[in-house]
Amino acid sequence: MTEGFHRLARALGVQGPPPRGEMLLPVGSARLRINMSEAKGGCPGKLSLECAIAREAVQQDQALRACMLRNMSTVLTRWVYLNQRQTIVLRASIPVPSHRDLVWSVPLAATAGTLMAREAATEGAAVAQDAGGLSSTPYDPTGTLPELATLLATALWEPSSKSLRTWSEGLQSLAHSLSDHGLYAEFPFPDLSSPGKTQLGGLVATPDVATLRLAVHATHPLGGPGILVVTTVPIHHENTVIAARILNELNRIECKQSVKTISTGAWCLDPKLKRFSHVSFWPTARVDSSMVPDLLAREESRIRWVHRTLKSMGARESNG
Repeated sequence: MTEGFHRLARALGVQGPPPRGEMLLPVGSARLRINMSEAKGGCPGKLSLECAIAREAVQQDQALRACMLRNMSTVLTRWVYLNQRQTIVLRASIPVPSHRDLVWSVPLAATAGTLMAREAATEGAAVAQDAGGLSSTPYDPTGTLPELATLLATALWEPSSKSLRTWSEGLQSLAHSLSDHGLYAEFPFPDLSSPGKTQLGGLVATPDVATLRLAVHATHPLGGPGILVVTTVPIHHENTVIAARILNELNRIECKQSVKTISTGAWCLDPKLKRFSHVSFWPTARVDSSMVPDLLAREESRIRWVHRTLKSMGARESNG
């Protein structure tokens, strides 16, 4: 992990002696904080990234709505409201189970870090205003790492029908299909309680499958050309305000826990299906094609993780 942190520092252009477990990069008047935790006790090591966006956001539901709307179009980061601190932060975390995982974890962390800095510099003030708080990141037209826009403008590779077939072969799905636009797969999602449409702790669980949609040749305003990945589970809440609270909690704890998922991208409410979805965008200028199978496998882990987590939330609420 120490070597991985040094590699990440070099990838982000940090000069001077190698950092010891933490890096602070300027983003306007705020700081992008990157921490490293070593693997121990059976838990993988982890690279954690955070940037403070807004403070004194005292109206919880207003702040949660501001975060949820931005999380529908995030790249490799997530907007999270921290109720006790009344602040909004951008977060991402990437597990590093073993030394060999540095091959994909360091480039992914470097990409998430540079995009987080850019997103904070360009969107921070607007998010703070929408949340009714004060901005921690005044608009900076140059952002951080100004070469980012040029770097992301051109795709280094393009997915082909052959690569889509290769990626689909590694999925443990119930069914999948390929098209010129990408990949669609279905995965088992067990009932959260008894069969039928069931209300569990405020969540409405409809027996169905979880789906993964991978769209190639997509483009993001910050990320440039890339692959859009949307993982949707058959869960929703009839109250949008409460849904925003649950989704914010999923985003918060997924970054905190050492799990097999990669906490880049964000949980949000699918605007059409009104179901809980996880959205991420992988820029092809920075995410090598060889990384995609591993990233897709971790989306499968995310489906299992959110099932366990939602069931646990429902059990806690049911027990009072």
